[in-house]
Amino acid sequence: MRARSRARKLALQALYQDSFNPTSAQQLIDQFYQQHQQVTGQQRAEVDWELFGDLVRGSMAASEASDAAIAPHLSRQLAELDPIERQLLRMAVYELGHHAESPTLSVIDDSIHLAKSFGATDSFKLINAVLDALVRTMPLRAADLPA
Repeated sequence: MRARSRARKLALQALYQDSFNPTSAQQLIDQFYQQHQQVTGQQRAEVDWELFGDLVRGSMAASEASDAAIAPHLSRQLAELDPIERQLLRMAVYELGHHAESPTLSVIDDSIHLAKSFGATDSFKLINAVLDALVRTMPLRAADLPA
């Protein structure tokens, strides 16, 4: 697993934890970093900690804006989504909008894999459909997708 993929995985876990036990972004970041400090230096280096921190901070701060971007692409209310799906979509929307260096397809692919790993049985289908539709409304990102 790549360093950026690991960062996305840990960020999703932190955001999911925040869904049930709200805390500050910095406390979450510190907690997750400390938990992983006991891992060998090589494994620790395999996480893009800068991306992790920004995804946690940014996703939490921009949750309302992300929800507004996501809602038109859902067939149900955002509140009806599983917490993993909701946090995963928020995180992906934040990264797509604020990290131009992140390849569009990498963000979508990692989101689908995370949904398969942590979400409900078919949640990856929802994640894929919503992100595909949403990205097509983002001029700079739509160019990265196949027609």
